Amino acid sequence: MKIDLLKLRRRTFLQLLLATSITLLIRIDDVGYAAKSLWADDGYVLINQLYEIGVPTLWTPANGQQYLYLRLVTLLTGLSPESTPFIFFFGWLLSFYAVIYVLSNRERDSGLNRIQIIFLACAIALQPNYKGDPFFALYISHFFLGVALAFHICIPSRNSGSKAEILFLTVTSLSGPFSAFLIPVLAFQWANLRDFSSRRSTYTIVTACGLLQACFILQSRRIETTPLSPRLADWLDAFSTLLTFGGHDTLTRAAAGAFWIITVIFLGKWSFGTQRSSDRLTWISPLAATLAGLWLFVVTALAAGAGLLPEMSPIGLASRYFIIPYSLAFYVALVCTSNHKAANTAIISLICMICASALSIHGRADSASRSGAASHRYSIQWTAHVKFQQVKPDLVIPINPIMAVDPPFWNARLKGYRDDRLRPTMEPVRLTPLLRPASGNSASSAGISSVYFDLRNHCATNTHIALEIDIWRADMGWARLSWGTPEEFDAARTMERFYAGGNTTMQFAFRRDTSDYLIRLSPAMGVQADSLDDTLFMGMRSLLTQGGAVVGTPTPPGGATRIAETRLYCLQ
Repeated sequence: MKIDLLKLRRRTFLQLLLATSITLLIRIDDVGYAAKSLWADDGYVLINQLYEIGVPTLWTPANGQQYLYLRLVTLLTGLSPESTPFIFFFGWLLSFYAVIYVLSNRERDSGLNRIQIIFLACAIALQPNYKGDPFFALYISHFFLGVALAFHICIPSRNSGSKAEILFLTVTSLSGPFSAFLIPVLAFQWANLRDFSSRRSTYTIVTACGLLQACFILQSRRIETTPLSPRLADWLDAFSTLLTFGGHDTLTRAAAGAFWIITVIFLGKWSFGTQRSSDRLTWISPLAATLAGLWLFVVTALAAGAGLLPEMSPIGLASRYFIIPYSLAFYVALVCTSNHKAANTAIISLICMICASALSIHGRADSASRSGAASHRYSIQWTAHVKFQQVKPDLVIPINPIMAVDPPFWNARLKGYRDDRLRPTMEPVRLTPLLRPASGNSASSAGISSVYFDLRNHCATNTHIALEIDIWRADMGWARLSWGTPEEFDAARTMERFYAGGNTTMQFAFRRDTSDYLIRLSPAMGVQADSLDDTLFMGMRSLLTQGGAVVGTPTPPGGATRIAETRLYCLQ
């Protein structure tokens, strides 16, 4: 019987793995996505603190929380810094597959059949979650670990206490604050089931780690610096957004309304149904999930603070706060209607409508709506910048979201990555800018729109190169660098960086084909007004200004520019 159960779980896991992997591909429209997947706190917290502190980051809290899993993944990047984006992306995948692991192990206890579990996993993968936080980013992977932990707690198992479960509970409970917030759910279950002896590891580990996380929260300055919103209207806006799945169109709102009405009706029937006495383990699961979903949304809304609360949306700012509530809501709706074919079919159809509507309106995850927007995911050329950092120890590597801010707020600094005695010695090549390809005419005059650099006599076999450009510009704005041939410059071979006006040193590092011998620099692209309307950028503008950064304002392209010197590095 035990062997059959293991085979059943393994088969379910593989089916879930295949189904969700295909589903996740729907959210990605770029085969090179992983290479440019580093985002926000991936660098600002995880990478930078690893190179500043080292191994002690494993037990160093950030934002009043322990991030054990995220720190472990980041620690692996020390073995191959150039592979950091791919290691982070794989780390995110593992956090999502932790949800799959729990669902496959809880198949017999969940109240759902295998088809329903597969549908639930796919719905979690396609839930409305766009624009604000990237769905695929290591720095929000603890929310998916939170989903896995919530399912593990809310769906009690008749068989528990294995070494794998203990490891899972320890890592997930020390990765984010959710173990602390789920202690009331455990208390609710214990009051109804009195099952401490059979679920000793769950009660003990989650409670102990949760109390530890609570201590970190209380000792941090987060509570002091995050004022609570006393306005009822803000809370009503937040819950209204939650109930409508962030939708503003009639179809999504109607589907959301029908979804919640059916769910509430059948949850009420479930609460007083026959399973309350016949199978209490299955009976309590949707009740615990409902409590967990509501409670976690409230505490995360509290954490958002007065400034962010009314702006929270699954298709806008703080979209990560909706991941756990929606995942649990889908489960509650499916299990409470599982014995009613018509209602279950309706719930499945409504979930499909909600997810499909959000996908069709807002596009795939992390797609850019326009160039220059903060939500745009640029090719950050991570590998080339890491190679350049070996030559320039003080290099600041910008990562997404790349915004109109100088110096870049979201960045990675590989401090101490390479011992100074082992750094390659490299003399740069001085380049002369040209007005047009192969013209031979110097482009040192003011007011130029684009200049070119011919590399046919330099770095002939180097695929990774870097440029430093000492330049004066009359105005702030974006600078665009493209590489290719006179006949071909395309978006895939283009980088953009924002710099303040006046004297500055522009730094670009990138990978090219050896046949790409021509570089085009447009040093004064200005700042488009509509790019500053981005939700993410607007939400951070005051913070960036207070920090002393130069923040973009609408600026027309062009203006006086003067290049003092251009240095080319042939990277190894």
